[in-house]
Amino acid sequence: MSREVSCLLEKYPNDLKLKEVEEKVNRSYKHLLTITNEKISNSHNFYEAELNKISDCLSKGGKNILKITLTLMKL
Repeated sequence: MSREVSCLLEKYPNDLKLKEVEEKVNRSYKHLLTITNEKISNSHNFYEAELNKISDCLSKGGKNILKITLTLMKL
């Protein structure tokens, strides 16, 4: 999602609403990455590999933020 917002910002650099959306998206990614990394550092069981996949996905600007969030909530 952040790529889409960035592309729109390139076209409309003065759009304040787009800038606000970009900030929210970036905060969400950072927050999810922090939570994932905390869970990884506190985990000593079978789902560590799954958390590492989520962390990698987020680090690369993961596309399906809802799926990642739901997966984290289950862990």
